[in-house]
Amino acid sequence: MSQVLEIAVNKRVCKACKQEKPLAAFHFHKGNAAYMHKCEECFVAAERKRQKTLWESDPEYREAHNKQGQEHRKRIGWKDPRTIKDRVHYRYGVSWAFILETFKAQLGRCANMGCAKELSLDTKAPKAFRAVIDHDHATGAFRALLCGKCNLDLGMIETNEQRFLGLTEYLRKHKQHKE
Repeated sequence: MSQVLEIAVNKRVCKACKQEKPLAAFHFHKGNAAYMHKCEECFVAAERKRQKTLWESDPEYREAHNKQGQEHRKRIGWKDPRTIKDRVHYRYGVSWAFILETFKAQLGRCANMGCAKELSLDTKAPKAFRAVIDHDHATGAFRALLCGKCNLDLGMIETNEQRFLGLTEYLRKHKQHKE
């Protein structure tokens, strides 16, 4: 088989994105014994869009989908961690006792030294005072307890560190002009 023909056989043009991609990027439909017309990426995006539209417009679909999820969770024995203590252990892998120790070590204040707002572990406390568990999104490892504002700011800084450094420099530059 010639090399040109072999390249043409191993590739296909996606009907959605119009890009030529290797056959491995297309799902093989066993019933039709043929490859799908859309690449896997476009197919998944279209399916998500279709399901979102159905979810928003069709209450029967929503109800059936919720029921399927409930049945699946029941079948696999999934336990919903309802208490704060269970959620902390389930999500971050630390015990509630460890959270209490950390809270005491931080003297009940935000771990950000620039803030040091007084915190509460009571879930019924106003949001401005509730302690938030900060964790590394890459590893899931617990770091410290922060106030909600510092945790939100940290999340934004963490996702775009260069933008933060640029804005810090911007503020320094404009602070000098004021003096």
